Amino acid sequence: MKVVVALLLMCVGCRHVSKQEIPSQPAKAEWIQQSDQIAEEFTQAYARLRPEIGSELGYTEFDHLGLLLDSLTEARDRQFLSEWLQKLNSRDQAISNAELKIDIEVLKIWVQNQIDNIDVYRRAREVEFMPGARIVFQNLQFLVSDQSPIDRKKAAVDRFRIYVHGDANHQPLLEAMQSVFRADRKKYKGQSILAPYKGEIEQYLKDAPSIVTGIQDLLRKSGRSDWEADFETFAKQAKDYDDFAKSLVLPISRTDSRLPKAVYAQALKRRGIDVDPSTLIERGLADYKTIYQIFEGQAKQLAARHGLPKSDPASVIRFLKSKPVTKSEEVEELYRGADQRLEQIIRANDLISVPKYPLRIRIAGDAESRMIPVPHLSVPPLVNNKGERPEFVVPSAAAGLPFDDFSSPHSAIVLTAHEGRPGHDMQFSQMLDQGVSVIRGRYAMNNVNIEGWALFAEDLVYPHLKPEEQFIALQTRLWRIARMFLDPQLQLGQIPQKRVIDLFTKELGVSNAMASLELRRYKFDDIGQAPSYYHGYLMVKKMRDEAEKRLGASFSLRCFNDKLLAFGLLPLRISSDRMKRELTCLPTAAEDNGRFRH
Repeated sequence: MKVVVALLLMCVGCRHVSKQEIPSQPAKAEWIQQSDQIAEEFTQAYARLRPEIGSELGYTEFDHLGLLLDSLTEARDRQFLSEWLQKLNSRDQAISNAELKIDIEVLKIWVQNQIDNIDVYRRAREVEFMPGARIVFQNLQFLVSDQSPIDRKKAAVDRFRIYVHGDANHQPLLEAMQSVFRADRKKYKGQSILAPYKGEIEQYLKDAPSIVTGIQDLLRKSGRSDWEADFETFAKQAKDYDDFAKSLVLPISRTDSRLPKAVYAQALKRRGIDVDPSTLIERGLADYKTIYQIFEGQAKQLAARHGLPKSDPASVIRFLKSKPVTKSEEVEELYRGADQRLEQIIRANDLISVPKYPLRIRIAGDAESRMIPVPHLSVPPLVNNKGERPEFVVPSAAAGLPFDDFSSPHSAIVLTAHEGRPGHDMQFSQMLDQGVSVIRGRYAMNNVNIEGWALFAEDLVYPHLKPEEQFIALQTRLWRIARMFLDPQLQLGQIPQKRVIDLFTKELGVSNAMASLELRRYKFDDIGQAPSYYHGYLMVKKMRDEAEKRLGASFSLRCFNDKLLAFGLLPLRISSDRMKRELTCLPTAAEDNGRFRH
């Protein structure tokens, strides 16, 4: 995508929070108030161009509005961002508070990244295919949440109406997407272009009917009944958009999924990855080889323990996930049990401060599961939060999804540690409960600081798991390490696509369906994101090792972990510098620190 404007999707389908459950909001320091004022000024100004940005962050006045797209949208975005970069540079010079200066720098990085995205794709002469129905679904989904007040749910219908009808000066959204595509194609006529990837178009066409049905389901949850005629119009527009994709987009699409090197480099940069692809590949391959030897040793031990005829890792994995839990209520019970065990582990070993409010867990519906077919965390609004909490969402057993990879009794706990506690949920719960600036809570967010912590969270609980669970945890660690070299290897043309499938199915025992999703990730779903997990983990681990060495006997995991999360989602290099200056811990008893031994 040319402009990465989405922050993170808010919760969908959470239960209502009673007034008694609403946590009190912490008082904010003066510099945070000043930072939030800057963030509000920026967000509300940008939301006049892209209302979904303001709405998603929690500014409800934009809920009933939606993007009005035309051929000048990108140019307006760039002009706005460039003007704001100049404003931030001017403000930076007048600010003396060190904390506020950090926030200004973080927001400048975010804005510059958006400008760079536009420029890189312009130079590549991209003719972009936008996944129309998918974008509409995503931009309605977070409004129609059980945690959302009724006014936000109802506003989803107003936003949908804008998508369907446009206004006096703008076409309906799906029609405007076609017009922008045609305009870009005309602009670059006779020149080489970066055309859409064929596999992405084909996947969109395959998913579109279920996504349109999912949109209808969301509208039913809005509390309004005046959307049915608009939906009939939209269904026809979606069918026309499919025909457009088949007749105009597919014939000019490229069959090679690789991006130009400059575009791929920007994809890594906007994820927070600041090293070159060759470095990612070299470190990933080396660590994969080392840890796979440990994996093989564990496989032999488990094969002997269970009397298995084969002791290779893939065979043992297939045995451990051979009896998946498939009923929604049983899956929810499985993950709630995993959360309860994790809380006991965290408290017993004093790993990190635990939020006062229970982890929310929900099983997704079929349409949502097809949109995001793996366990994930939905994030609530940071602004004007009325008690909404993060929510751990587990996909349903919809046909064709790789359900057995995350629904066995042995895999639930490590996935809950990653997405729930002490992983992603703890990151966002900490920000809600302790109070951080909006800039550190949203605009500082990148894949490296988000996913690096979640892998480190798995490390924290690893020593306290059962042998079978540790084996699954090691499999998922190898999975993330493999991402660090497979994504760049595929993009640089160093390996065939079959290597990805073979590694996951033959070496790690992953299902064919999940392996195919991994390949999709590297080819078009989320290019450049996959290496962020292990790259971020290595940065957090280095930070932790340095702190332990410096503090010696006074070091404690709880002290370190609480301090790191208190920084919000600051870039890890900034957090590392601050940790060296600021971390002090009271003496504690010796602890088992729970690291994988490389």
